[in-house]
Amino acid sequence: VEPRGVPTHEVQGVTLVIENPRDALPFGTNRDLHTAIGVAEAAQMIGGVSAPKLLQRITPTFGTFRDAGVMHGAYGLRLRPQLGRVPDILKKDPDSRQCVLTIWDPAYDLGARVKDLPCTVMMQFLIRKDELHMHVTMRSNDVWLGLPYDVFQFTQVQLALCNVMVMRPGKYYHHVVSMHAYD
Repeated sequence: VEPRGVPTHEVQGVTLVIENPRDALPFGTNRDLHTAIGVAEAAQMIGGVSAPKLLQRITPTFGTFRDAGVMHGAYGLRLRPQLGRVPDILKKDPDSRQCVLTIWDPAYDLGARVKDLPCTVMMQFLIRKDELHMHVTMRSNDVWLGLPYDVFQFTQVQLALCNVMVMRPGKYYHHVVSMHAYD
């Protein structure tokens, strides 16, 4: 496929399962990962903030995703009113399947002409066998540029919630509609 004229190899409907969320950053893959990116993005999600200048200091590439100084798709701001409710919801009903946080907002994102649209649609948390499992659904995920950081930052959210809820982490599920690599 060639979205926006860029030749791209795509696989649809991919699910990755991380058995141990504490071991989610892929080392030894001949991939020069910049761990500060994953740490900064995770901290912003957990803290409910957006700090585009910080990300741009880590790597100038982030500057290409800013519109009028802000990142339209920043996850932290989108999660701020939602993430803190997870422990209460699951404490009241540990078997709930309703603990769903949305990142993609069609009223805000569908058809928006901005440089930074969220690739993540939603995340869901389930308690099963006294472990907190996390599912993340992505509309789009670049296997080389984004995947290692996405898996790391989302598992950090899972682990942070485990700490707050005083429970063991379960599996992390990463569901992707369009997993791709650019030529």
